[in-house]
Amino acid sequence: MAGPGWLTGLLAAVMLTVAAYNATRLVAAPRWGRTAELDADGVHMVMGVAMAGMLAPGLRFAPAALWQAFFAAAGAWFGWQFLRARRGGRLGPWRCPHPLPHLIECAAMVFMLALPAVAASTGATTAAGLAAMTGAEIGRAQSELQSHHD
Repeated sequence: MAGPGWLTGLLAAVMLTVAAYNATRLVAAPRWGRTAELDADGVHMVMGVAMAGMLAPGLRFAPAALWQAFFAAAGAWFGWQFLRARRGGRLGPWRCPHPLPHLIECAAMVFMLALPAVAASTGATTAAGLAAMTGAEIGRAQSELQSHHD
């Protein structure tokens, strides 16, 4: 069962507002003499745009595979920053001092962007049908999808 169209439109507008807020932080912080977290604010800006496109197909302008590649690369970046922080390395004033939550966010985005393809390959027509699938079923469906694309 899908929600009302006005709700998805409203949530897409909220996501674009988040993207605009983070873009403003990136531009305004140096002017105000404050530090911005270039990596975290940049990813949140892109995440807002990607999520708006997931909610409102009319706002979608890039394929899911491109978004997945971006969030996988960002996840690798935050993973590297997490390891550096654990080893006592200095991250710098323009980097996020707490990269683990951002690593998890990036992983969640990669997963969410993969769900429509998995749902299509398994015949799940609703989110509830996809949610009822076990992890093993999702893994099999992703494997089947990958073998079809190869």
